[in-house]
Amino acid sequence: MLRGLAAGAAALLLAGRGPLADEAGGGVVRAVTRGDLLRLEDGRELRLAGIVTPGPLSGHDRAAPLAEEARAALEDAAAGRKVAFVPLGGDRHGRILAEVAVEGGGSLQGGLVQRGLAWVWPGPLPPAAFAALLEEERAAEAAGRGLWAMPWLRPEAAASVRANAPRFALVSGRVLETARQRRYVYLNFGADWRRDFTARVPLPEARVMERAGFDPQELADRVVRVRGWLFAMGGPMIEVTERGQIEELA
Repeated sequence: MLRGLAAGAAALLLAGRGPLADEAGGGVVRAVTRGDLLRLEDGRELRLAGIVTPGPLSGHDRAAPLAEEARAALEDAAAGRKVAFVPLGGDRHGRILAEVAVEGGGSLQGGLVQRGLAWVWPGPLPPAAFAALLEEERAAEAAGRGLWAMPWLRPEAAASVRANAPRFALVSGRVLETARQRRYVYLNFGADWRRDFTARVPLPEARVMERAGFDPQELADRVVRVRGWLFAMGGPMIEVTERGQIEELA
């Protein structure tokens, strides 16, 4: 059984959400089709918000056994049981993105993260929920559980990361300089953007972050960890659209 974030998490899930609390739902899980997907008896499909599970869909074909382990763990925790959820939006396949907890138990997202069967992703989680999951992720990383025991899934150094194929990645390093241009704020981790790792923040998202008290341009000479989808644009790059994609380490 997956251990939840805290006792009574199902009740906490439905509290303090404003309008979302009015939309909170529930149902009995009929099937678990993936490590982050549930199908309810009434036909609705829930996708666990705030996590990315390892495996082919995250660009890590070698992690297919972990993807199956995540699916089996979620099935063990939720199949045939009643769950409570708060919808946070939808995906392009019509599935409900939601925070989900087993009734009388704990957060399904939290259980997967605790066992090292998922990375944390900030959108579209409320800040407090994201922060709680991030603490669980740090504990799993420190203990070397699940994906954190596999060197090729652990955070990569900005100085050596390569974008041989698109994949979900965590990249750590010192920001050499920042630059605000016409469409993006760039965080450059090396002197040559055609070869070195870069994170870019679209200007609309950068303005949102600035209004919330976080200015990406002030990260020069800071050691950070960036999470997201790695792709090649000259050198390796991650696009940052959520504040939580950047952790300040030093």
